[in-house]
Amino acid sequence: MLLEDRLRAWGAWSRRRGNIYGQADSFEGQFRSPQQWDAPPIPPESVDAADCKAIELAWSTLEGQDKIILRSHYCGRCSIGYTLAKASLGGKKLLQCDWHELLAHAHESILKALERGQRNVGLRRAYG
Repeated sequence: MLLEDRLRAWGAWSRRRGNIYGQADSFEGQFRSPQQWDAPPIPPESVDAADCKAIELAWSTLEGQDKIILRSHYCGRCSIGYTLAKASLGGKKLLQCDWHELLAHAHESILKALERGQRNVGLRRAYG
């Protein structure tokens, strides 16, 4: 599966969980009233939850712009302009002409974090 597809699935998984901006999972947060006010929701397409959790864990190890860009773009589905403004807080202004370069850098960072996570899992299995 391509990284782009994995990140889109991670974004959908995060939105479905309601954990886009770091709210803690809780029993109360999962409660839904039995009353039906709206039409029944369309069943979501299935995602690989284990892969999404691995991406979430790798994302949590990132810092700075890469972390903001990935969460905002894939989970928040924010516009490019908003994402760049959010990522440039406290630093130089990021321009839309730099978007593809910044997104590619964020992709490289998450791939490296995923590889580190896989190595750590392998070490835990071997020595754990």
